[in-house]
Amino acid sequence: MPTSLRSFSDRIEKLRTKKEQKKQTEKVLIVPDRFEDFCSGIQMRSGGKILPFDLYLYQVLLARIIEMHPSTTVVKTRQLGTTQLVIALLLQKAAKNPAFAASCFMRNDDDAKAINSRIRWLAEQANLDRDREESKLIRLING
Repeated sequence: MPTSLRSFSDRIEKLRTKKEQKKQTEKVLIVPDRFEDFCSGIQMRSGGKILPFDLYLYQVLLARIIEMHPSTTVVKTRQLGTTQLVIALLLQKAAKNPAFAASCFMRNDDDAKAINSRIRWLAEQANLDRDREESKLIRLING
């Protein structure tokens, strides 16, 4: 379809203006670099109380192992805070890197929904706004 140079220039200017407006409205997520600092800003339920998510030494070590070896398999018992640790680690990585994607494989739908609920809670506590939220998907505002 033929177009004049003037109308082409007008369309380019409109696109440029839209891009600038989008840049001004985009939010930036502020996330501590150290995982321990990220967790300490999160409140969580523990033993019927709301407490800061202060990591135990074994949790710090596990986080470091996962950082060094991304294909780590963890065999655990219940009530050690391992699931909370892993999802917090993934959430911090997602908040720091817009290209990061993570997936958690669960036994069934109920477990998947429970994990999603915990991720939402952690994101709220860490002041991480979400762009998209579904029953089994959470996308942070930075991508």
